Order: sequence, then structure tokens, then C-alpha cells
Amino acid sequence: MVAHLTDPEKELIDKIARSKNGTVGHALAAVNAGRARKGKEEMTRSPVYRYMKGLTYKRAAPEKRGRKPLVTKGVVRDLQQARRRLLKKADSEERVTYADIQEEAGYKGTFCEKTMADALRNAGVSFKKPRRKIGLTKEDAKERKLVGKVWVKRPTSYWTKRVKCYYDNKTFPLPLTAKQRKKFKQTRITGHLRLPGEGVEQGFTKPRTDHCWIGIPSVTIAAAVAKDRVIMWHNVGKKWNGAVAAGVYKGPMLKALRRTWGHLGKYTIVEDGDRKGNQSGKGKTAKKECHIHSVTLPPRTPCWMPLDYAIWKKVMDKVVSGMPKGEAAESKEEYLKRLKKAAMSLPRGFVANSIKRMKKNIQGVLDAKGYHPKCD
Repeated sequence: MVAHLTDPEKELIDKIARSKNGTVGHALAAVNAGRARKGKEEMTRSPVYRYMKGLTYKRAAPEKRGRKPLVTKGVVRDLQQARRRLLKKADSEERVTYADIQEEAGYKGTFCEKTMADALRNAGVSFKKPRRKIGLTKEDAKERKLVGKVWVKRPTSYWTKRVKCYYDNKTFPLPLTAKQRKKFKQTRITGHLRLPGEGVEQGFTKPRTDHCWIGIPSVTIAAAVAKDRVIMWHNVGKKWNGAVAAGVYKGPMLKALRRTWGHLGKYTIVEDGDRKGNQSGKGKTAKKECHIHSVTLPPRTPCWMPLDYAIWKKVMDKVVSGMPKGEAAESKEEYLKRLKKAAMSLPRGFVANSIKRMKKNIQGVLDAKGYHPKCD
């Protein structure tokens, strides 16, 4: 017959385990010393070891007495499926409630709403703010899916070597004064460790991003990445049109492509479908003259542009970490210099891995049937 640990012996083992030099051997010796005084059979090492490691004698075992629960694992599965159906059907136009889920799953009247809500909460369901993403229509998702079916067949080497650069524009705010820097940093905070009632107290709120950039200057940057680094970083000025886009293609971009890849008969680049500049008549003419072939992204697909899904944020993080402290102001020239330095000094491994994510991101959009992928 196998000997079992008694409650006093468990408490003794717990005390030894909490001590500085408490080991299984010390605990076993103490337990057997007590058993010897009472004339009991000695305990083997295995039960003491398993108890100290938490492999057995678990006091929080599920209760098996009483009436069986109404909301079983199968019922929770049905409720989860009904919840997903309702949320996708509502498409964020209206709020889905617990009562709606219970009715959709066909369990109305079987158990109370609170019982069902508790079961879903135990499964990890709770009211959370939706993630903010670019709005996608059915037409957008359909086009993304069609393009993805073609692009996913291309190997990773196509996106890292055959594509000579990924090109995009970005408008950066220029917080130059201490007041502007504070407001800019506040908008980057994603949350606080707080109690529910502390939400509107000073220090627990952040400015609304809709109007927070009023009075803060900005700059538009045209950038391109290839291989493992940013190969072009160009300030396009205040205006953006076909003529400016043509100047970028003929000037800094062509120079960067030749410097990175040498003189080739054709340069394949990936860019978005900006009609004002990239896809304008002047822009297309300039690309033809420079032997630049553009692969145009589907509408509203930043998850296929390394600059959008990785590079811009990394650059901004480096710029913020190097902002002046205190009340000191910064000139526009100094800020732009820091901005360019942050981009050109990005870790090469990070840039290379960001470009390699292209094939995975394309597959993610296909898995999501053209909508937002989980890897986005």
C-alpha cells in the first residue's frame, strides 16, 4: 500500500521549501523523522518530490459534487460560434450583447444570462475597445484577395532581391518646442495601469488625436528601403503633385537605385496607388524614362509595405528617444537632421527581416479572405 502525505506533513514540506536551503532531501528527512517518532512507515522520495514541484496533491481540484453545470464545454463552444457570427454580421455598426448571443445560439430560457456571461468571461471574453484599422469594403477585400493569389506564388527572393526598393511618402510632425514635444509624446501613449474610476483624472488621460496637431509644423518625406537599409530619404517640401513625384523618380530615387544595385536595364519597385503623384501622367512618364517598373499595391494595403508596417514606427521611436529634455527648443534643421539620421542608422537586420515579412503578410491577407490579417 502506497503511503500518502498527511496535511501536517504537507505544511512541514511547505515550510522547508520556503527556507533558504530547503531541498527535497531536507524535506524527506524531516517527514521520515516525524514518522519514525510515531512508528509509521517511512515515506519514499517520489511523493515528497512531486508535492514540492506541484505535480500532485493539488488542493485546487475542480469540484465534482453537486449538480452538473448547465453551461458545459460544448455549450461554450456554441456560444463562441454565435458570438463570432453576430459580430461579423454587425460589422461594428451596432453593439452585440450577451442576450443577443444567447438567443442566436438557441439557449434562451435554458439558463440565465448571468450564468452564460460568467462562462464566456471564464473563456476570456470581455468588453474590449476595437483595434483601429483602415476601413475595408467588400470591394477592397475582393481586390486584395485577387492580387494576393498572384503575389503569394512569388518566392521570398522575389521580394528581397527582384524588387529593387519599396517606396512611400510619410508626413512627420515637427514638435520643436517643449509644449509641442509634450503633446506629441502624450498621443503615443497606448494605456495606463489604473483603476476603473481613475480614467478622467489628471495624468490618466491623453489628447484627442483628431485636433492635437493644430499649430505643430510638419514635413513630408519620400523614402525607399532595399536589401537591409534605407537607401533614399528625401524632403519633398510642402507641395506634392505629379511634377514633384517626377523629380523624385529622376533625381534621388534613380541615384539611390544605381548606387545600391548598379546600372540595370529595369528597376522593379513597389509603391502605393497615389493618383496625385505616383500614378499621375508626369509620374508615369518619369518612371518610363528612368526604366522604373512599379508594382502597385491594392487600395488600403499598408500591410504589404515595409515602410508602413515596420520602418516608420521604428524611425519615430528613435527620434522620440533623442528629443531634447526640459524647456530647450529645437530648430527645424536640427530636427530634420535627427530624423534622417534615425532612418539611415536603423539596424540592418531589422530592415532585412521587415522586407522578408512580405510573403508572410501576403499569405495572412489570403487567410483573412482579403480583410485584416492577424499578423497585421
